[in-house]
Amino acid sequence: MNPPETKRPPAYFSLSADFVAAVLATVVLTVVAMDRPYVDAGPLTWLSASAQVGPGVGGGAASLLVWLLWGLQAAVGDVLWAAKLMGVLAGTGCVVFATRALGPWAGLWLLGQLSLLGAVAAADPGLVVVMCLMGALSFGLRGGGFTAGVFAGLAVGAGPWAWPAILWVVWTARQKIRVLLSLALLIGMWHRLGAPVIPAFSLPSAVSLAPWERVSTLGQWVVLGGLIAVVFGSIRRARPPQILFGFALFSLIGALCIPSTPAPLLHIQFALVLGLARLEWGRWVLAGALVSLGFQLDEVMTPTQSEVGRAQVIRGMSGRPGSAMCTTETFVRPSASGWLVPCVGIVHLGLAPTAIHPEDVLAGASQVGADWFAVEERAILFTYPWLQDLLEPPYPAGFSVEVESQGWRVFKLDRP
Repeated sequence: MNPPETKRPPAYFSLSADFVAAVLATVVLTVVAMDRPYVDAGPLTWLSASAQVGPGVGGGAASLLVWLLWGLQAAVGDVLWAAKLMGVLAGTGCVVFATRALGPWAGLWLLGQLSLLGAVAAADPGLVVVMCLMGALSFGLRGGGFTAGVFAGLAVGAGPWAWPAILWVVWTARQKIRVLLSLALLIGMWHRLGAPVIPAFSLPSAVSLAPWERVSTLGQWVVLGGLIAVVFGSIRRARPPQILFGFALFSLIGALCIPSTPAPLLHIQFALVLGLARLEWGRWVLAGALVSLGFQLDEVMTPTQSEVGRAQVIRGMSGRPGSAMCTTETFVRPSASGWLVPCVGIVHLGLAPTAIHPEDVLAGASQVGADWFAVEERAILFTYPWLQDLLEPPYPAGFSVEVESQGWRVFKLDRP
């Protein structure tokens, strides 16, 4: 006589790996984003300037990123925090899609990478494009044809430079026809709205060595380890490493031929670091991810003295009217209306750094209507030798200190 079967009671909580990855990534990335009250200029500044005038209106670019930033700024009232919210959502999406496509270890491993944490801390708009690419890759591998095409179309709307990676996504998708149909639908919509859908191409040998310099940013040991993992996995004909290797290869070709590709090359870095997560060492990947996350968080959240000084002078200049020139174009301050105000770098004077004197700065400020001059001491010591009179009083005629902190000064200009 067989003993009666006993049923296990239902679990109080049933959490999927996707949900756990989303919650953990949201908490970690929110802490990283809120810890830094400034950004390092770059694409976000010009994206803010375009969104401020309105998407597709009066010179504002018609792009998914512009529409997204414009809507979030209207919701939260400050473009910096809107950009940080966009970065947190995009970073969380990358972690979740990595988990769904490659398993629970992959998302946690990606969360512990400096490239992802740094992009969220800097509110890099390109992270949105990378999230869309990873979403398209994830749904394409799991048979979600229409959804994969939608994410691929969103990637085109946010950054046409993503086309090479999108072609690989379409090629590896299980339902290619459905991917192409939804992708074509969104491309038609972007074209109708006036957004660019085709990037400018150029041959690397015909332009300069700059694309090759961008590729050299992939020098982290974890990226090199991931490259070795996907190459050997491809030789063994394992499908996930083959897909990751092809994704990285097509993206690299695109980075060399499309000048508008963002310099960090996050989509290539993510594809390669995920190659290590595909190794059958689940518990070791978990341990490595936790250790990596601990070290990387400390590095991302510990500002340098120059960054501390810049944050203080930016805080002192927040909301003040007038435009500014600067030695370092990371001097980006918020305006009274909640948008970012970029500065005009003195590189735009058209003079060699060793030929710029204080009187040249005053003359250039008169031409562009600048009222302030933001100075980073390190830039003067290493790049602009004839501006060293601005490092200590008495200052040259026409320059009076308004705000100063560690390694930074902002001068009020008495223009001729």
